[in-house]
Amino acid sequence: MSYAKLWHDFVCVLPSIKREDGQALGEYALILTFIAMAAILALTALGLVLPGFWEPLLNVI
Repeated sequence: MSYAKLWHDFVCVLPSIKREDGQALGEYALILTFIAMAAILALTALGLVLPGFWEPLLNVI
């Protein structure tokens, strides 16, 4: 393979490397991951609080 052919291939591939099409998908995946983690933490905290919340109501009934 000649140096000129290798350089030509590199120059042709370079613009496709600079594209940022996949970057947005990666950012959306990170945001979705953080939202899922926050939801899990919130539901876990809520699950720890709810049994104490319903207990006085059940004692009245």
